[in-house]
Amino acid sequence: MEHEGYSFYRQRIVEETGTTYYICSRYRVGCKARLIARDNAVRARNDHSCDEAVEAVEATQEAPAITDVRAEMRTALQEASLANLSLPPSLIWVRVMHSFREAYPRATLNTIPRLPSISIVKYTRTQATGSDAFRAIESVPTRNVAEDDTRPFLQFSVVHTVGCGQHRYLGFGHPDLVRLLRYSSSALYIDGTFKMVPRPFTQCLIVMIKDPGVDVYVPAIFVRSRIVETGANTNMVASGVDLQNRTNNPLESYNRTFGDRFSVKHPSLLSFVETAKEEGRRFVQLIEDVKQNRREPPDHAQNVEPHVPAEFEQFE
Repeated sequence: MEHEGYSFYRQRIVEETGTTYYICSRYRVGCKARLIARDNAVRARNDHSCDEAVEAVEATQEAPAITDVRAEMRTALQEASLANLSLPPSLIWVRVMHSFREAYPRATLNTIPRLPSISIVKYTRTQATGSDAFRAIESVPTRNVAEDDTRPFLQFSVVHTVGCGQHRYLGFGHPDLVRLLRYSSSALYIDGTFKMVPRPFTQCLIVMIKDPGVDVYVPAIFVRSRIVETGANTNMVASGVDLQNRTNNPLESYNRTFGDRFSVKHPSLLSFVETAKEEGRRFVQLIEDVKQNRREPPDHAQNVEPHVPAEFEQFE
């Protein structure tokens, strides 16, 4: 039960009189606040000692009616669960509860508790995706750039069978950044990282390209690869470490920046997709700001063309 911004637990029900008694959720710290609900009306008893800033309800105040928002809240939970599949169920419940508290600031609300709300979110997502993350990223709205942009953020999803193992590759990229790959003679960097890689994938390849029009390096595409064979994994790790140690390209710093945007080391696939979308939109806005002279391009090292000494051009 929600009443004037406070949570109450049901203490007991008197069937003979149809009266329900509630206690403050902070009763363990000594709060004596109580609610008595009867005939769809509620009356408060005792002040909240858990929060001295709460004003005492006047004795002459008319008893407010209980507002049942459970059906409306169920719909809101279902819509929020499908709008962003990467959002944790508990966070969805917090946001939905906050929205209802803002919509009914002084009302006594009959809401859906936290655990049943989490079950509703999980069940809704299961019905929509079949608990298959790969199916989810290929479905609307996850595969789109944004709710108001129906262009595909998922560029490709392929599976190759090599021997007894499967190699799955997923490619993500903002269309406005992917088009930069069509430019000829562009500075292009490809690097692998093993951080922020959602299971069951083993590596993330990031293709970084320079937009010559604004002198900005942007991540054009993110490629997730899954290698089943142990030997292939070992070779990939060895190659990736060697490549990262030898290069001084923009990816070295960007890999760290991109990894810092995740709260866990190995996020879920859906969480990775949503974060990559935000990165794509951020760089698209960066390019637009530079074009409109709203900001300067970020600093970066100058391009260096490799030079082969004359004595190495010919060998005897």
